[in-house]
Amino acid sequence: MRLLTHVATFVATALTLTACSATTASVDQSVDETALKAATNMWLDAYNAGDVEKIVALYSDDGVLMPPHAPVAATAAK
Repeated sequence: MRLLTHVATFVATALTLTACSATTASVDQSVDETALKAATNMWLDAYNAGDVEKIVALYSDDGVLMPPHAPVAATAAK
């Protein structure tokens, strides 16, 4: 009985440690990063040129603004 308790404890510990191990999948974020930088540069170029129509075209009808430490601002009531 004592051997069974030790084996059960060992197995439970091994499973717990395995479940808690930090395994992260390698995700290539370079495409997303490039797209975000391109969109930011388009916005900055339009802003610096004073082209309101180009700036407005960058926003969608269902977009939301999520400023830090402030409520989310949406175009329509949800």
